[in-house]
Amino acid sequence: MQDMLEAASAKLDMTRLLAAGAGLLVAALWSSSFVLVKIILPTVGPLTIAALRYFTGFLLLLPAIAARRVVLRTVSRGLWLRLLLLGFLNFTLGNGAIFLSLKYLPATAAGFLGSLIPLLVLLGGLVWLHEVPSRWQWVGMVITLAGSFLFFWRGWQPVEQRGLLISLVGMVSFAAAAVLSREIARQRTLDTFALAALPLGLGGGLLLPAALAVEGMPVFTPQVVLVVGFLSLVNTTLGYLLYYRALRDLTALEMNVILNLMPFGTAVIARLVLDERLSALQIVAMFVGLAGVTLVQIGHHAPDPEDGMRGQGVP
Repeated sequence: MQDMLEAASAKLDMTRLLAAGAGLLVAALWSSSFVLVKIILPTVGPLTIAALRYFTGFLLLLPAIAARRVVLRTVSRGLWLRLLLLGFLNFTLGNGAIFLSLKYLPATAAGFLGSLIPLLVLLGGLVWLHEVPSRWQWVGMVITLAGSFLFFWRGWQPVEQRGLLISLVGMVSFAAAAVLSREIARQRTLDTFALAALPLGLGGGLLLPAALAVEGMPVFTPQVVLVVGFLSLVNTTLGYLLYYRALRDLTALEMNVILNLMPFGTAVIARLVLDERLSALQIVAMFVGLAGVTLVQIGHHAPDPEDGMRGQGVP
């Protein structure tokens, strides 16, 4: 019996390790998004960029969804409503607000505000999902936030109140979407393709007509087509497949603390692409943030065997 428990524990640890690796790859991919958006922002409006990115990502996943017609027939009305809410929170309101805030906020301010999302996710996961962090995970999250503060401390500058309010709306919406994503993913009622594609289509489909009405028809230069294509294929289609797969085995807090590394990755990419330099303090802060994320992952405590399947995220 002891050997079976040890084997099951080792399998669970490997599953979580692979999920954490997928989360790190997602953070690396999504780190490039702000830089790519900044490149084409003078040509295309922020809401239009977001809408084209997410709805095109849905179209790329459509063949896989068409092959899963039998799965879709089993989706309950309640689950359809939750998927619609997820698409609205994540892509229509959340990303729409974040992309729009880039018109008014400097990158350092936007990055710092984004690093605070795990605090909202922690509260939401604690209340809604009953996912209680361990003591070491609390410590790891504080260390990660300290790294974010150190990184952006000297780069902070006054911001427009309008941009701050828009960004805060996006933060709350993202946090709510993260908790809802975890709730749906851990129930395992949809496969990863369906869970990634349906909110993309619903949320992107809502945002696209609104963006075109506000910002007009975009100008499709070769640069715009290339950037939107990369954002759709790599950062959206591949990124969200990995994201929802990882959420099957990681809590909402764990996943979002991993994503808290995105501002650091954005800074590195911006240094390479836009020649934005990092100070010695910022480099130290990146390692502090990485240490905090690592502590959140290894600080996960396995449940008591009597808890059964609850340790695998099944309510």
